[in-house]
Amino acid sequence: MEVDATSDDAHVKRLGEHLDRLEQAQLHDRRRIDWLEDELWAERGVNTELRHALVQVVDWGESVSEWKRGDLSNQAPQDLDWGKFHKLLESPRPRRPPPVVDD
Repeated sequence: MEVDATSDDAHVKRLGEHLDRLEQAQLHDRRRIDWLEDELWAERGVNTELRHALVQVVDWGESVSEWKRGDLSNQAPQDLDWGKFHKLLESPRPRRPPPVVDD
């Protein structure tokens, strides 16, 4: 019986260690998922800004095309702030290093 009890204790200890490793892996995965969600939202923010700028440029281009096809004596569409668009295109994308694994 003593051998069985020792074997059972060793088995329970191994199961406990395995459970601890699984919990640590789960915590690491949760941190990674949180980090990825933050990255996703940052990218969506930048994409929204780029899309808004593209809509402005396309609308302006259509206005210029209509003006060219029509009466050129009318006032041309007002120029856009091209510097703002260049700055937006040249700005770095939000990138952060992945989270450090705490072992």
